Amino acid sequence: MIIMGSAAANNSGLKNATGNLNSSISDTAKTEGHRVLGMLDYLTTQLPQWGPLKNIKHQKTYSDIWVDYRNAANTPVSVNQIDELRAKLGIAQDWNNAPQLKHLLDHMQTQGLANPQTLTYIDKIIKEHGKATEEAISKSLSDYLSSFSSPGDEQKGIIRDALHDIAYPSNINQSNKDTCTATAVQIKTAIERPVQYVDMLVSLAKDQPYTLPSGNSLQPDNVWRYDANDNRSYSCKILENAFMSLERTYIIPLPAYDSIKDNAIPNPWQIAHLVSQIFGAPQYENHSVALGKSLYQQVEDDIARGRPTVVCFTGHAVLAVGIDKSSSPNRVIIDSWGKQVSMTVDEFTEQVLSVCSFNDPGPNKRQVPAGSKQILGDTDS
Repeated sequence: MIIMGSAAANNSGLKNATGNLNSSISDTAKTEGHRVLGMLDYLTTQLPQWGPLKNIKHQKTYSDIWVDYRNAANTPVSVNQIDELRAKLGIAQDWNNAPQLKHLLDHMQTQGLANPQTLTYIDKIIKEHGKATEEAISKSLSDYLSSFSSPGDEQKGIIRDALHDIAYPSNINQSNKDTCTATAVQIKTAIERPVQYVDMLVSLAKDQPYTLPSGNSLQPDNVWRYDANDNRSYSCKILENAFMSLERTYIIPLPAYDSIKDNAIPNPWQIAHLVSQIFGAPQYENHSVALGKSLYQQVEDDIARGRPTVVCFTGHAVLAVGIDKSSSPNRVIIDSWGKQVSMTVDEFTEQVLSVCSFNDPGPNKRQVPAGSKQILGDTDS
């Protein structure tokens, strides 16, 4: 997937960017040269008349640079039995302080879903989000599961996926589909709005629209049911397809997303539209006509305020979830392809083309304190 993330440069800018970047050019010019060359990748792919520019080579891409940081799939189980979970969480023996969770666990036991892995997910959710959030999630999942007289593999899979995604959002994976923009927003929603995430999932799974905080409707997009080659989890198929279709309604409405045949190319403005709709916040804006360092500051400001940020590189969209200033050099932590990766701040400013950040009142210059680390979503702690 190719993302167009900046305005076209003028002739002198292109000349500087496409020439030999040597030591006589300032660091800022070098960084912006890489970003302009990223735009040329877009032009040569999308506009045939720009084909001769394919001979212009830029340096490393995001995937050449980032390194593995953490993989939640390697997290060991923390709970093996329901009674162990109850005791660990300080829940009374009669479950009177967690009735919805008890109801869900009863359903899960009946359906063979109450295993160490799913119990670990519940343990993690309560640790990250608290008992009230788990109770709300449990009610939504219980109501969904009890609406089927004989739940099948899909219904059971949705229960597992919902618990997994809220417990370990960094492990959400677009797999073999070009849905990176939707996946980034999916992870962001799981981190910031876990109850809404589950409510959207079960509503769409029942082939029912979901009314978003914006007041608009998120519609089911079930073409994935006819795709034997779709390797995504149920939750990714359901939410990503619906998100991709919603992106395509912005400015010039397009047909619903077809995950079997579409090579979708949402632009940063469509991403900002999707985020503002999902979160009911028109303050979410695309920022792309800016220096890489300025875009990084937008990301750090959002993360410092507790908001992960959707970021576009050339060819890929990701979710920036953390800033690590306890390491030298400082690093940006990113969720993508089912794991966490990182790159240095300088590398990030070279690669970033656009960000979808929240426009807070006043200067957007809040920072993560020096020597500290702030990561949103799941961690090993």
